[in-house]
Amino acid sequence: MITVCTATIEGREAMLAETVASVQAQSLPVTDHLILLDKERKGGWWTKQELLKQVKTEFCILLDDDDLIDPTYCERLMAERNGADVVYGWCRSDVGFYNYNQPFSGKKLDGGSSIVPHCAIFRIEAARAVGGVPQEKGYDLKMWQAMYRNGTTFQALPEVLWTYRLSPLWRHESRS
Repeated sequence: MITVCTATIEGREAMLAETVASVQAQSLPVTDHLILLDKERKGGWWTKQELLKQVKTEFCILLDDDDLIDPTYCERLMAERNGADVVYGWCRSDVGFYNYNQPFSGKKLDGGSSIVPHCAIFRIEAARAVGGVPQEKGYDLKMWQAMYRNGTTFQALPEVLWTYRLSPLWRHESRS
């Protein structure tokens, strides 16, 4: 039913292990957890697009290798999806407030506000219908915007279900 896709780079093995453990601890088990090491540093957009090509389930999560999902993440979001194509929960963060903790607003999303987190659960066909992950900075926001403009439905669950972290490597590099 759900595939988790995680892009990673060298030097992030410890955080990746914690991310993998959070996926394995799901009360609603995932079907697959695909992990791709970007050895050539082509970028997050490229790696995630390559992972999306491999997804065979109806739903997908693009989970960064430095983030964690709570044990009930998949179960709660799927239960509260109400037929939406994309569903997301709120986060806790070690880097301060983030825009993710707010109800869905198409106007805000379309206007450039990154309110839908990268790790939302989404219907894979909705992403494929818009070409998946765009090859540019801000790819996750741009993918959600394209999906919204294509008629994809979104649902927010105002419940903290995941942890947004930044690897020390990302604190010194731009997240591309």
